[in-house]
Amino acid sequence: MATAYHWISSHPEENLPGLAVYMLKEGYFIIELSNLVKIYYSEASSGNQVRTRVKYGRKDTEVNGKFIQVVYTISECMESALRARSEKLRVKRIEVFNLDILKLNDPEEVTSICSRSQDIDETVLFLRDWNQGCRLEVEFKMENISREQLESIKKSLGYSSTFNRIKIQFQWIIEWSQEQMIFFFKPLKFSIWHMYPIIIRFDLKDPSEDVDEQSSHTPIKVFANPLLMEMILEGIDFFDIQRLRKVSRDIRSCIHYLKPDPRIRRYEIQSFKKW
Repeated sequence: MATAYHWISSHPEENLPGLAVYMLKEGYFIIELSNLVKIYYSEASSGNQVRTRVKYGRKDTEVNGKFIQVVYTISECMESALRARSEKLRVKRIEVFNLDILKLNDPEEVTSICSRSQDIDETVLFLRDWNQGCRLEVEFKMENISREQLESIKKSLGYSSTFNRIKIQFQWIIEWSQEQMIFFFKPLKFSIWHMYPIIIRFDLKDPSEDVDEQSSHTPIKVFANPLLMEMILEGIDFFDIQRLRKVSRDIRSCIHYLKPDPRIRRYEIQSFKKW
Protein backbone atom coordinates (compact mmCIF):
# COMPACT_ATOMS: atom_id res chain seq x y z
CA MET A 1 0.00 0.00 0.00
CA ALA A 2 2.87 2.39 0.69
CA THR A 3 4.28 1.36 -2.69
CA ALA A 4 1.10 2.43 -4.48
CA TYR A 5 0.94 5.67 -2.48
CA HIS A 6 4.42 6.69 -3.60
CA TRP A 7 3.74 5.74 -7.22
CA ILE A 8 0.54 7.79 -7.31
CA SER A 9 2.12 10.74 -5.46
CA SER A 10 4.82 11.01 -8.12
CA HIS A 11 2.20 12.41 -10.54
CA PRO A 12 1.43 16.17 -10.30
CA GLU A 13 -2.09 16.87 -9.01
CA GLU A 14 -3.14 18.58 -12.24
CA ASN A 15 -2.33 15.36 -14.13
CA LEU A 16 -4.69 13.24 -12.04
CA PRO A 17 -8.10 13.57 -13.75
CA GLY A 18 -9.65 10.67 -11.86
CA LEU A 19 -9.06 7.88 -9.38
CA ALA A 20 -10.90 4.55 -9.21
CA VAL A 21 -10.51 1.77 -6.66
CA TYR A 22 -12.32 -1.48 -7.34
CA MET A 23 -12.32 -5.29 -7.24
CA LEU A 24 -12.14 -6.74 -10.75
CA LYS A 25 -12.81 -10.24 -9.46
CA GLU A 26 -12.22 -12.19 -6.28
CA GLY A 27 -8.56 -11.92 -5.31
CA TYR A 28 -7.86 -9.07 -7.76
CA PHE A 29 -7.79 -5.42 -6.59
CA ILE A 30 -7.05 -2.38 -8.79
CA ILE A 31 -6.20 1.25 -8.15
CA GLU A 32 -6.60 3.18 -11.41
CA LEU A 33 -5.63 6.71 -12.37
CA SER A 34 -7.81 7.70 -15.34
CA ASN A 35 -6.01 7.34 -18.67
CA LEU A 36 -2.65 7.10 -16.93
CA VAL A 37 -1.84 4.01 -14.93
CA LYS A 38 -3.27 0.98 -13.18
CA ILE A 39 -1.83 -0.64 -10.06
CA TYR A 40 -2.80 -4.30 -9.66
CA TYR A 41 -2.92 -6.26 -6.39
CA SER A 42 -3.34 -10.03 -6.43
CA GLU A 43 -2.86 -13.03 -4.17
CA ALA A 44 0.70 -14.41 -4.38
CA SER A 45 0.88 -16.69 -1.34
CA SER A 46 2.51 -20.09 -1.73
CA GLY A 47 3.24 -22.66 0.93
CA ASN A 48 3.92 -20.98 4.26
CA GLN A 49 4.67 -17.60 2.67
CA VAL A 50 1.80 -15.11 2.86
CA ARG A 51 2.41 -12.51 0.16
CA THR A 52 0.53 -10.10 -2.10
CA ARG A 53 1.74 -9.17 -5.57
CA VAL A 54 1.77 -5.52 -6.67
CA LYS A 55 2.21 -4.65 -10.35
CA TYR A 56 2.53 -1.20 -11.93
CA GLY A 57 3.60 -0.99 -15.57
CA ARG A 58 6.96 -2.73 -15.76
CA LYS A 59 7.36 -2.66 -12.00
CA ASP A 60 6.47 -5.90 -10.27
CA THR A 61 6.99 -6.54 -6.57
CA GLU A 62 5.55 -8.40 -3.59
CA VAL A 63 4.59 -7.20 -0.11
CA ASN A 64 4.03 -9.13 3.11
CA GLY A 65 0.52 -10.01 4.20
CA LYS A 66 -2.62 -11.73 2.99
CA PHE A 67 -4.40 -10.16 0.06
CA ILE A 68 -7.46 -9.16 2.11
CA GLN A 69 -5.24 -7.64 4.82
CA VAL A 70 -3.40 -5.56 2.23
CA VAL A 71 -6.68 -4.31 0.72
CA TYR A 72 -7.98 -3.43 4.19
CA THR A 73 -4.79 -1.50 5.00
CA ILE A 74 -5.03 0.37 1.67
CA SER A 75 -8.59 1.41 2.55
CA GLU A 76 -7.51 2.61 6.00
CA CYS A 77 -4.60 4.60 4.53
CA MET A 78 -6.82 6.23 1.91
CA GLU A 79 -9.49 7.12 4.46
CA SER A 80 -6.88 8.59 6.82
CA ALA A 81 -5.31 10.63 4.00
CA LEU A 82 -8.70 11.96 2.87
CA ARG A 83 -9.76 12.97 6.39
CA ALA A 84 -6.42 14.71 6.96
CA ARG A 85 -6.97 17.07 4.01
CA SER A 86 -7.54 20.71 4.91
CA GLU A 87 -9.83 21.11 1.87
CA LYS A 88 -12.66 19.00 0.52
CA LEU A 89 -12.05 16.96 -2.63
CA ARG A 90 -13.05 18.85 -5.77
CA VAL A 91 -14.52 16.29 -8.16
CA LYS A 92 -17.23 16.53 -10.83
CA ARG A 93 -18.24 12.87 -11.05
CA ILE A 94 -17.97 10.21 -8.37
CA GLU A 95 -19.04 6.59 -7.87
CA VAL A 96 -19.49 5.50 -4.24
CA PHE A 97 -20.67 2.57 -2.16
CA ASN A 98 -21.59 4.60 0.95
CA LEU A 99 -22.38 8.17 1.93
CA ASP A 100 -19.31 8.64 4.15
CA ILE A 101 -17.15 9.02 1.03
CA LEU A 102 -19.45 11.73 -0.32
CA LYS A 103 -19.00 13.79 2.84
CA LEU A 104 -15.32 14.23 1.95
CA ASN A 105 -16.20 16.01 -1.31
CA ASP A 106 -16.98 19.66 -1.98
CA PRO A 107 -20.78 19.70 -2.59
CA GLU A 108 -20.45 22.77 -4.83
CA GLU A 109 -18.29 20.89 -7.35
CA VAL A 110 -20.09 17.57 -7.77
CA THR A 111 -22.41 17.30 -10.78
CA SER A 112 -22.84 13.53 -11.21
CA ILE A 113 -23.07 10.73 -8.63
CA CYS A 114 -23.26 6.98 -9.12
CA SER A 115 -24.42 5.18 -5.98
CA ARG A 116 -24.24 1.46 -5.27
CA SER A 117 -26.08 1.81 -1.96
CA GLN A 118 -29.20 -0.35 -1.64
CA ASP A 119 -30.87 2.24 0.62
CA ILE A 120 -32.26 4.67 -1.96
CA ASP A 121 -34.30 6.69 0.56
CA GLU A 122 -31.24 7.39 2.71
CA THR A 123 -29.16 8.40 -0.31
CA VAL A 124 -31.82 10.72 -1.76
CA LEU A 125 -32.49 12.50 1.54
CA PHE A 126 -28.78 12.94 2.15
CA LEU A 127 -28.23 14.42 -1.33
CA ARG A 128 -31.23 16.73 -0.93
CA ASP A 129 -29.66 18.32 2.17
CA TRP A 130 -26.01 18.00 1.11
CA ASN A 131 -26.18 19.42 -2.42
CA GLN A 132 -25.08 23.07 -2.63
CA GLY A 133 -24.19 23.37 -6.29
CA CYS A 134 -26.06 22.67 -9.51
CA ARG A 135 -28.83 20.11 -9.90
CA LEU A 136 -27.36 16.62 -9.80
CA GLU A 137 -27.41 13.65 -12.12
CA VAL A 138 -27.64 10.55 -9.95
CA GLU A 139 -27.50 6.90 -10.97
CA PHE A 140 -28.35 3.91 -8.79
CA LYS A 141 -26.62 0.64 -9.68
CA MET A 142 -27.86 -2.60 -8.16
CA GLU A 143 -28.09 -6.31 -8.86
CA ASN A 144 -31.83 -6.68 -8.26
CA ILE A 145 -34.55 -4.13 -7.63
CA SER A 146 -37.65 -4.54 -5.46
CA ARG A 147 -41.01 -2.83 -5.50
CA GLU A 148 -39.99 -0.95 -2.33
CA GLN A 149 -36.93 0.43 -4.10
CA LEU A 150 -39.06 1.49 -7.06
CA GLU A 151 -41.32 3.29 -4.58
CA SER A 152 -38.24 5.09 -3.26
CA ILE A 153 -37.24 6.09 -6.80
CA LYS A 154 -40.77 7.38 -7.41
CA LYS A 155 -40.55 9.57 -4.28
CA SER A 156 -37.14 10.89 -5.33
CA LEU A 157 -38.67 12.24 -8.55
CA GLY A 158 -40.36 14.89 -6.42
CA TYR A 159 -37.00 16.56 -5.69
CA SER A 160 -36.59 18.23 -9.06
CA SER A 161 -34.79 21.18 -7.47
CA THR A 162 -32.03 18.75 -6.39
CA PHE A 163 -31.89 16.36 -9.38
CA ASN A 164 -31.96 16.99 -13.12
CA ARG A 165 -31.71 13.30 -14.04
CA ILE A 166 -32.21 10.02 -12.18
CA LYS A 167 -31.11 6.70 -13.65
CA ILE A 168 -31.55 3.15 -12.40
CA GLN A 169 -29.33 0.34 -13.62
CA PHE A 170 -30.11 -3.22 -12.55
CA GLN A 171 -29.63 -6.82 -13.62
CA TRP A 172 -33.10 -8.16 -12.90
CA ILE A 173 -36.50 -6.81 -11.91
CA ILE A 174 -39.75 -8.10 -10.53
CA GLU A 175 -41.93 -9.48 -13.32
CA TRP A 176 -43.39 -6.25 -14.67
CA SER A 177 -44.17 -5.42 -18.24
CA GLN A 178 -43.22 -2.03 -19.64
CA GLU A 179 -46.91 -1.07 -19.57
CA GLN A 180 -47.02 -1.80 -15.83
CA MET A 181 -43.92 0.32 -15.31
CA ILE A 182 -45.52 3.20 -17.24
CA PHE A 183 -48.66 2.93 -15.10
CA PHE A 184 -46.61 2.74 -11.88
CA PHE A 185 -44.71 5.97 -12.59
CA LYS A 186 -47.62 7.80 -14.24
CA PRO A 187 -47.79 10.76 -14.96
CA LEU A 188 -43.99 10.91 -15.04
CA LYS A 189 -42.34 9.70 -18.23
CA PHE A 190 -39.09 7.77 -18.56
CA SER A 191 -36.79 6.18 -21.11
CA ILE A 192 -35.93 2.49 -20.85
CA TRP A 193 -33.13 0.50 -22.49
CA HIS A 194 -33.79 -3.25 -22.64
CA MET A 195 -30.20 -4.35 -22.53
CA TYR A 196 -28.07 -6.05 -19.93
CA PRO A 197 -28.13 -4.45 -17.45
CA ILE A 198 -31.49 -2.71 -17.86
CA ILE A 199 -31.39 1.10 -17.64
CA ILE A 200 -34.31 3.41 -16.80
CA ARG A 201 -33.83 7.18 -17.02
CA PHE A 202 -35.94 10.10 -15.79
CA ASP A 203 -35.21 13.66 -16.97
CA LEU A 204 -36.63 16.16 -14.48
CA LYS A 205 -37.70 19.68 -15.36
CA ASP A 206 -36.02 22.57 -13.55
CA PRO A 207 -38.81 24.07 -11.37
CA SER A 208 -37.25 27.52 -11.73
CA GLU A 209 -38.15 27.43 -15.44
CA ASP A 210 -41.83 27.56 -14.49
CA VAL A 211 -41.18 30.63 -12.35
CA ASP A 212 -39.47 32.37 -15.28
CA GLU A 213 -42.28 31.44 -17.67
CA GLN A 214 -45.07 32.63 -15.36
CA SER A 215 -43.66 36.09 -14.60
CA SER A 216 -42.55 38.54 -17.25
CA HIS A 217 -41.64 41.38 -14.86
CA THR A 218 -40.74 39.45 -11.71
CA PRO A 219 -38.18 40.80 -9.18
CA ILE A 220 -36.30 37.52 -9.68
CA LYS A 221 -34.98 38.89 -12.97
CA VAL A 222 -33.10 41.54 -11.00
CA PHE A 223 -30.95 38.84 -9.45
CA ALA A 224 -30.10 37.40 -12.86
CA ASN A 225 -28.59 40.72 -13.95
CA PRO A 226 -24.81 40.81 -13.26
CA LEU A 227 -24.64 44.64 -13.15
CA LEU A 228 -27.43 44.98 -10.60
CA MET A 229 -26.19 42.06 -8.53
CA GLU A 230 -22.69 43.52 -8.42
CA MET A 231 -24.09 46.72 -6.84
CA ILE A 232 -26.16 44.68 -4.38
CA LEU A 233 -23.15 42.61 -3.34
CA GLU A 234 -21.07 45.71 -2.63
CA GLY A 235 -23.49 47.04 -0.04
CA ILE A 236 -24.71 43.86 1.65
CA ASP A 237 -23.41 42.28 4.87
CA PHE A 238 -24.41 38.66 4.38
CA PHE A 239 -25.34 36.31 1.56
CA ASP A 240 -27.04 32.89 1.48
CA ILE A 241 -25.28 32.10 -1.78
CA GLN A 242 -26.34 28.45 -1.98
CA ARG A 243 -30.05 29.11 -1.59
CA LEU A 244 -30.00 31.92 -4.14
CA ARG A 245 -28.11 29.72 -6.62
CA LYS A 246 -31.05 27.30 -6.69
CA VAL A 247 -33.69 29.93 -7.52
CA SER A 248 -33.23 29.76 -11.28
CA ARG A 249 -30.78 28.78 -13.98
CA ASP A 250 -30.16 32.43 -14.95
CA ILE A 251 -29.40 33.43 -11.37
CA ARG A 252 -27.06 30.46 -11.00
CA SER A 253 -25.18 31.55 -14.13
CA CYS A 254 -25.01 35.12 -12.84
CA ILE A 255 -23.52 34.00 -9.50
CA HIS A 256 -20.96 31.81 -11.24
CA TYR A 257 -20.01 34.81 -13.38
CA LEU A 258 -19.61 37.19 -10.42
CA LYS A 259 -17.79 34.71 -8.14
CA PRO A 260 -18.73 36.46 -4.85
CA ASP A 261 -16.39 36.33 -1.86
CA PRO A 262 -16.61 32.74 -0.45
CA ARG A 263 -16.23 34.11 3.09
CA ILE A 264 -19.71 35.61 2.85
CA ARG A 265 -21.91 33.13 4.66
CA ARG A 266 -25.45 34.38 4.23
CA TYR A 267 -27.58 36.83 2.25
CA GLU A 268 -31.36 36.87 2.16
CA ILE A 269 -33.78 39.02 0.16
CA GLN A 270 -37.54 38.85 0.65
CA SER A 271 -40.18 40.24 -1.69
CA PHE A 272 -43.74 41.00 -0.53
CA LYS A 273 -46.85 42.01 -2.44
CA LYS A 274 -48.83 45.05 -1.29
CA TRP A 275 -52.45 44.27 -0.57
